[in-house]
Amino acid sequence: SRTPVRDAFKRLESEGLVVNRPRYGAVVFQPSKEQLVEIYKIRTLIEQYCVENTCKLASDKELDNINKINKQMGKIPPAANEYMLLDFRFHKKICELSGCTSVTMEILEGLWNKCSSFKSLYFSLLGKPLDTMKMHGKIVEHLIKRDAARAKIAVAEHYEDVVRSIENSLFLK
Repeated sequence: SRTPVRDAFKRLESEGLVVNRPRYGAVVFQPSKEQLVEIYKIRTLIEQYCVENTCKLASDKELDNINKINKQMGKIPPAANEYMLLDFRFHKKICELSGCTSVTMEILEGLWNKCSSFKSLYFSLLGKPLDTMKMHGKIVEHLIKRDAARAKIAVAEHYEDVVRSIENSLFLK
């Protein structure tokens, strides 16, 4: 039956290991250093804009909810698909609270989808899930203190670590 095979490809695609190309089929994800750097530079700029606005607009309760998402990540095995979903929810919630338009959210969702393959690789690296939670914690800490400048730095450091770790793992062997 084709259904189990189709389901398997959908799961591999959701984990970023396979890319489905219309009228061509599924192919194994082959990352390039240029894609990695470009996607994360753009993502950094947009998410820094979002944390700056979230510092001004979010309530204490909303920021506490972001912190709870980060803490939930510690209760789930990093290899689980749910871990990546919580990471996505963490970043999405910050951006939603920034008051950005639906156009910006669509751009971000496209970037987050492009990042899923890289994030899957990143979370498979020893210690990186814990590092992610620590970096998320710094972002939340600065949001709670309403320190936009430091929150922006924390976002940049988070993505610099992702890029550096993936580069070291894939491209510097």
